[in-house]
Order: sequence, then C-alpha cells, then structure tokens
Amino acid sequence: MDGSDIAALVAAARKNREGIVKFARQTLGWEVSDQDISSITVMTPRLIPRTPRGRSLPNEARPVKIEVGKPLDNRLSESPGEPVLAILKSNAYLVCTPNHGVLRGEPYFFGTEQVRDVNGRRPD
Repeated sequence: MDGSDIAALVAAARKNREGIVKFARQTLGWEVSDQDISSITVMTPRLIPRTPRGRSLPNEARPVKIEVGKPLDNRLSESPGEPVLAILKSNAYLVCTPNHGVLRGEPYFFGTEQVRDVNGRRPD
C-alpha cells in the first residue's frame, strides 16, 4: 500500500467517522466517544533477546506513538503495515485499522494506564 492509497483510506475514514464509531459501539456493546483523536503514545514492554530456552524476558516499558494515517507499529500489529484510520476513546483507547475496527473485527485495545499522551497532551 503506497502513500496515496493510505491517504485515500484516511480521507474515507474521516468522512465515515460516525460509521466507525457506530460499528465500534455495536461490536463492543458499550459507549464509545466521538472525540477527535489524531495520536496517542502508549507504553509497551520492550523485549530483550531470547534466553537460551527461547523465551523473551520483559524489560522496561518504552513509548510507541500511534498516529492516524501512519502504519501501526509492527510490534503492536497482527497485520504489518496496516494504516491507523481512527483512534477512539471508551473505557480504553481503541485503535482502528481496516481489519481491526473499520471493515471487520474488533479494534486494538490500549488501557488508559498504558496511554501517556493524547494529541500531544497528558490524557484526561
């Protein structure tokens, strides 16, 4: 997917934001805000190299920025390269990509305790 394809998807998602919010409410069964969120920064565990037994050990958390119109970081995504089309607020932050929360499936969930900033400011 090239930049113009992503831009077209983001533009379509912005036009149909109400539909994305409605789909999230129906899929999840709880209230979802229509607050306009363009980016969040989440803290995720960083993994250190595998142990001799092949397991990764958690290390300190590190920030990852998620932005509408940019691909979701591969460390967070089941579908590498999928663009973020919307970020919604509910009892958690919901990150929507074409296959997670927009065309089908549930969005990616990030708990409020994981989110360090929303649109460049500390969350409410």
